[in-house]
Amino acid sequence: MAASLRASASDRTITRMTARLAAVWSRREILGQLVGRDIRVKYSSSVLGYLWSLLEPLMLTAVYYLVFTFLLSRARFGIEDYALFLILGVLPWLWVSSTVGASMRALKNQARLISKVRIPREIFPLGVVGAKTFDFIMSALVIAFVAAIAQAPPNPNLLYVPVAFLLEIMLLTGLAFFLSAVNVLLRDVERLTRIILRVGFYMSAVVFPVSRITQSDRLPEWGKLLYQSNPLIGIFSLYRSAFYPSEFPSTTALTASVVGAVGMLIIGYWTFIKLEPAVLKEL
Repeated sequence: MAASLRASASDRTITRMTARLAAVWSRREILGQLVGRDIRVKYSSSVLGYLWSLLEPLMLTAVYYLVFTFLLSRARFGIEDYALFLILGVLPWLWVSSTVGASMRALKNQARLISKVRIPREIFPLGVVGAKTFDFIMSALVIAFVAAIAQAPPNPNLLYVPVAFLLEIMLLTGLAFFLSAVNVLLRDVERLTRIILRVGFYMSAVVFPVSRITQSDRLPEWGKLLYQSNPLIGIFSLYRSAFYPSEFPSTTALTASVVGAVGMLIIGYWTFIKLEPAVLKEL
């Protein structure tokens, strides 16, 4: 009896989620308008406009390159074309940090619109993800620029880049759903998330190869497995493997990325739906 009730509740949840997704699709033109508005607002009032999408990752890469090449004793971690290696980690990380930061305010910033217009609320976090994905795609031209300077041609692993892109967008969509709802109800989430992002930068092998951890004699095996359980490790490694075949993720890291991306998407959306009544009251 209990099992039957659980199955029935699960079926109702799936049916509800499917119906809501269908509603979002039917209003996709509004989603497109939100994404377009965010992009126009970001670039229209700026003198450099779109060039900021190129300058920001280039400037960050230059800073990290100077730090790890000239200021630290273990320069470049033995990596050739270290600037290219850096940009392949910095760009995906900027996509993560910018999406997470904007997602926390996705519902708060639209409180008046949400209270006046009856549209699927999923559109707002999805709009954030869409706008930040556009930024990422446009700034990816930096990779081609740096690769051309380094004269580093891609290898067949370039075919895995769309897989990395798909996994990252799934992960970020789940995070956007989760954070946009939770941050309305718990005021400390934004501060806590900023701390997690600072730690996550170093826990995601943005500026150094994963082998620095996995081949370390100072870490026990469980510590290496725990480190590779971070979904971003496998995703970033897939990007880098397009130019550095040795960076192709291990089975552990790749599995963690797939499970983490799919799991976060499901958990994030489920949390968004469950918290929606409370969120609407708070807004």
